[in-house]
Amino acid sequence: MTDCYDNVSHSFFRKDFGDSSIYHPTIHSKGPWAADMLHGRVVSGLISYVAEQNLKGRINTSGWQVSRITVDMFRAAPMLPLYVDVNYLRTGRRIQVLEVEININPNGNEKVLVAKGTVIALKKNMNPVEKVWSPDVWDVEYPKDSIICATERGSSSSSEKVPIWDTVNITDGKNEYSSDNRIIRNFGVRRAWIREKMNLVAGESPSQLVRVAQVADIANPLANSSEYGLRYINADITLYLNRDPIGQWIGVETLQHGSTDGIALGAINIYDQEGLVGISTVSGLAQLPST
Repeated sequence: MTDCYDNVSHSFFRKDFGDSSIYHPTIHSKGPWAADMLHGRVVSGLISYVAEQNLKGRINTSGWQVSRITVDMFRAAPMLPLYVDVNYLRTGRRIQVLEVEININPNGNEKVLVAKGTVIALKKNMNPVEKVWSPDVWDVEYPKDSIICATERGSSSSSEKVPIWDTVNITDGKNEYSSDNRIIRNFGVRRAWIREKMNLVAGESPSQLVRVAQVADIANPLANSSEYGLRYINADITLYLNRDPIGQWIGVETLQHGSTDGIALGAINIYDQEGLVGISTVSGLAQLPST
């Protein structure tokens, strides 16, 4: 099987040569809201990456599951170097809890907090023998891995922005393929398969945890978009996982939307080729993208 990361030349960040806790964003990390603002998905991805790397230095992560990642975005994250700090809140036999802070230092004098993530890892165990109700198996056709990777299209120049994920939209039970990061804005439940195809950090293929943490941000456009576009900017992301996804493609499906007085909430189910793996929720504020 060919993976989209086999020949990746693009990334969202590169580590500072002198300080590995500093991450420099590339042009590909720019979001849709403003020309100088990072995409929420790369902030979520960076928090999950840093947490995972720290956990690997403390525990045998094969016996643990990151079950929740909550990302609070306190202000717009600009296209500036990001300074990352980690603090453990709990280190127990069955639970690990850590905070990852993302700061900027625009004036070279004092760091400014732009986002913070709280990550919970739980020790794996056997399920109880009793049966628990669960929804029907997601019966949406899994995409072909042979679909051309978006990283194979366009220039490899680091100064030219290229598509950052592939999308297979599901409409009326049929798959509709697109390569422009587009979710079909039909009125009703939206479903799609997403394939990440950029490295988060230059020179490193992202883990499945990082991939799904980035896809989690799509809860905002998937659940909170109208037929005419997205008019809410999310202030947070909370991803719940019972396991890491398997395979290149991650499935998403609208679970909930509600909005009053310019404040929205949205939620999606997250799937892989074997079924449900988690849920992502977001809260949003009414806003129009700047031009």
